[in-house]
Amino acid sequence: MTLSSHTVQPLTFWVPTWAYRRAGIEEIAALRKVPAPGHSFPVSLLKNADEQTVVVLGALMAAVDRLGLPLHRYRDWGVLAAPRFIGRDCIGQAIPEYTREGPWSVSPHIIPHRSLHSTSGTLTLALGSGGPNHGVGGGPEGESEGLLCALALLVERAVPGVWLALSRITPLQACDCSLGRPPDGSQIEALVLALTRQAPGQAVRLAPAASGVGEPRRCDLHSLHAFLQHGGELPLAGLGFLQAA
Repeated sequence: MTLSSHTVQPLTFWVPTWAYRRAGIEEIAALRKVPAPGHSFPVSLLKNADEQTVVVLGALMAAVDRLGLPLHRYRDWGVLAAPRFIGRDCIGQAIPEYTREGPWSVSPHIIPHRSLHSTSGTLTLALGSGGPNHGVGGGPEGESEGLLCALALLVERAVPGVWLALSRITPLQACDCSLGRPPDGSQIEALVLALTRQAPGQAVRLAPAASGVGEPRRCDLHSLHAFLQHGGELPLAGLGFLQAA
């Protein structure tokens, strides 16, 4: 991936591995116990995790397996996650309960497991990573924001690589405060990709938008997934264009 602009020299980035996962809400209970075949984690890691975090961890381990390196190789990597509306249904249930009954009615696990930084923190524990980790965005523009933060982290912090996890629940339905979870029929999607400054990997260039060109359309998880599969060009609002190099 090459980052260039009118004022800086081009910088080359690579995508050595990535993986996409999709799971129905009815599969989450089983995935909490075995999120990824061939990998074992403490039961406590996902017991209270958000549904998006559970599916993201499976995608991460699939990407790790595809690259074939031991987990200790990622000890210094950064981990970023851009979940869309994470914890919305659970928090939608907790707030009315808190209002009616006070703080003793709300689980202490909600904040550590259902907040913006929860997914990246859980992935860091799974990898045994000591690099920087945080959540990005949290809304409909999270994919572009996640990419921008991942590239900035590679440049400014000089980490050897960055794991970027994108996730969302589809279709987005009205929040049912009585459930405390996504409604039946919901699907959780996750796309996890690695970004590095060195080959080997899938070379992708991030080029600036041409002067006078209108604002590019926003990318989302599906369009980025298709780009990784087939190449071509993907406009990113506020960033420019991703191009297969």
